[in-house]
Amino acid sequence: AAAFAGLLAAASDRPRAEGEAAPDATTLTALLASDRLVLVVEGAAGIDAAMVLAHRADHVAIEDLVVRPARRRLGLGRGLLDVALDTATDHRLASIRATVPLKALAARAAFRDAGFDIETAIEGATPVAAERFVKRRDKPPADKPRPAVPVWRDGSAGIGRNVFYRGVWAALSVIVGVGSVGVVVSGARGLSIWHVVVPALLCLAGSLFAFLQCCLMMIAARRVRRAGGPPGPSFAAALAALFGIFTTGWLVHDKAVPQLLELWDIERGDVAMNNLAIVVADEGRTLRLEGSFGMGAENQLREALEANPAVALVVLEGPGGRLGPAFAMFRLLRERRVVTRVEGRCESACAVAFLGGTRRELGPKGVLGFHGAGFPGMDRSDLVDANRRLEQFLVRAAGVHPRFARYVVETPEEGMWYPPTEDLLLGGVVHVAAPRTP
Repeated sequence: AAAFAGLLAAASDRPRAEGEAAPDATTLTALLASDRLVLVVEGAAGIDAAMVLAHRADHVAIEDLVVRPARRRLGLGRGLLDVALDTATDHRLASIRATVPLKALAARAAFRDAGFDIETAIEGATPVAAERFVKRRDKPPADKPRPAVPVWRDGSAGIGRNVFYRGVWAALSVIVGVGSVGVVVSGARGLSIWHVVVPALLCLAGSLFAFLQCCLMMIAARRVRRAGGPPGPSFAAALAALFGIFTTGWLVHDKAVPQLLELWDIERGDVAMNNLAIVVADEGRTLRLEGSFGMGAENQLREALEANPAVALVVLEGPGGRLGPAFAMFRLLRERRVVTRVEGRCESACAVAFLGGTRRELGPKGVLGFHGAGFPGMDRSDLVDANRRLEQFLVRAAGVHPRFARYVVETPEEGMWYPPTEDLLLGGVVHVAAPRTP
């Protein structure tokens, strides 16, 4: 306490009011009792600097700031001023204020160097004029305006914000564009030209927008690098942009384009797939279905069944086709309660339609082939729902054993599983199987 009082008495430039006593050993105790904040900097020879702060309604007041003359110009006063600013920030006060006499040239210079502004000239309690120095505390970083990232052009933002925002925008645009094609494939009923044109336009717009964002990302990287920024972030941003361009191109080429072309073929009549031929035999009691199932194949079967009410046997042979028409043909055969038979090779969608028979027979040269759902441009992760519906159909509607149904949906679309006769009988796929002939 005595050392503190001595420093205040020897080094303080604050003008004292008439009759005000010089600091003594009780000064420190009195200050602490009045809720003042006293900060000291101790050195080898004792206290080198001290500051007294008072909490006001809207600011922090510096009542004394002293530095031992021998220890001045070492940054001790500036450090204490920084502590005062931190105190104002912690207590959410607007400013720091200090009254400095005009004769205290060093103190006035220190306040100016620390960023304080002269608010007004005042007169102290003595005839010595003084200046009031004020420093507003800085706003927290969250309140500072951030550089913008314009959508259609390069702005002033740094690498991190550019990569984040433009990467998110590019990803969302590609998801919307390419995803719109998948939505049509999965849920469209009664396909029209608009089911092809609208997702194609969305896919094109999304891809172009993603390409633009990747280019703007590279432009921002070049701008920051030319301004003297570190090469690492700029190089990483350029790599991210190139990766975005490559990913966008791959998604469009491998997913969107094949799906759109397939949708276009379907909308144009599905000519390549729809080559089903129906032959009536045995005086109208037998129908022979040969060929692949395209869109509308169920209508051919319905017309044939209506024209031949005596049909009791349907023989199927073909490489498959569309799964939707196969489900519809299954229901038509089940409603007519006919017997279905395979005497040749019946694969994929043909095998699904075959399951519609109330009695299912396998001829001596009959072969059934199965695989999971498929569509051009869609992998197994895109077809999870379709395969789940196929598995449920096989078990619940067709009465196939669950384990057999699981093998079917686990077979990839580009492959084909030809189960032996024993598995077909145990799996409930066929009810009667003729002995195999070489």
